[in-house]
Amino acid sequence: MALALTSRTAAPAEPLPGAASAADPSPAPLTPEQLAKRAQGGCPEAFRALVEQFEPRVYNFLLQLSRNPHDAEDLAQETFLKAYLALRQARLPRDFAPWLFTIARRTAISHFRRRKHAPEPPSPSPWEPASADQPAETVATRDENASLWRLARRLKPRQFEALWLRYGEGFDLAAIAQVMGAHTVTVKVLLHRARSQLAAWLSRTELGCEIAPDRWTPAPPPPPNRSPTNATNGRSRLAATLA
Repeated sequence: MALALTSRTAAPAEPLPGAASAADPSPAPLTPEQLAKRAQGGCPEAFRALVEQFEPRVYNFLLQLSRNPHDAEDLAQETFLKAYLALRQARLPRDFAPWLFTIARRTAISHFRRRKHAPEPPSPSPWEPASADQPAETVATRDENASLWRLARRLKPRQFEALWLRYGEGFDLAAIAQVMGAHTVTVKVLLHRARSQLAAWLSRTELGCEIAPDRWTPAPPPPPNRSPTNATNGRSRLAATLA
C-alpha cells in the first residue's frame, strides 16, 4: 500500500534505524514513539517507517472487523492518512500502537455506519497459506491456529474484538481498553466470557463433536500426520490459555 506524503520544510532528518555512523556502526532501532516524534517534526521518512512497521498489523485488525479484504485495505489507507494528519495537529501519543489502533477502529465504525451494516462475505483466514517447503509441524500449527480463530468468530463481536487485540496483537488490558473505548473491567469481563465460551466449545470438540452453526456433528478423525503431541506443542497463546 503506497501512501503519498508531503511535509513542510524541515531541518535535515536524523538517521533512521539502520543508518550507521562512524561513532556507532550499529545504532539501536528507534521505537514507534521516537519515530512518531520525528514524523511530527516534519520527517516523512519517519512516518514511512511507521507505515512499513504497522501496516500489516493494522490491515489484519481491520480485516477481522470488516471481513472484507478490499474494505480492510481502504480502511488501512484511511487510518494512516488520519494518523499522519493527527500527528501534525495534536499532541504526541504516549503509546503509539494503541493510539493508531484506536484510529483504525473508529475508522471502521464510521465505515460500518455509512454502509448500514451491509452483508459481508465470510472472513478469510488471518494467516497466509503455508508453502510447500515448510515443516509439517509448522503447517499443523498454522492450521490449528486458523481453526481456533474461525471458532472464535462465533463469539459476540465485542468478545471477539477483545480476544483478537489480546492474543492476535498482544495488547495488555489498558491498551485494549483504550482501543475499544471501554473500562479495563469491561475488557476483563469480555475476555473471561470469550475464553470460557471457547473452552466449552473446544471441550465438546475433543469429545468427538465439532462446532456447527445450528447443530453438533461428529468430528472427522485427525489426519495421520498430526499426532496429539504435535497438536499440543503447536498451540497458540490463545489455545494455551484454554488448556
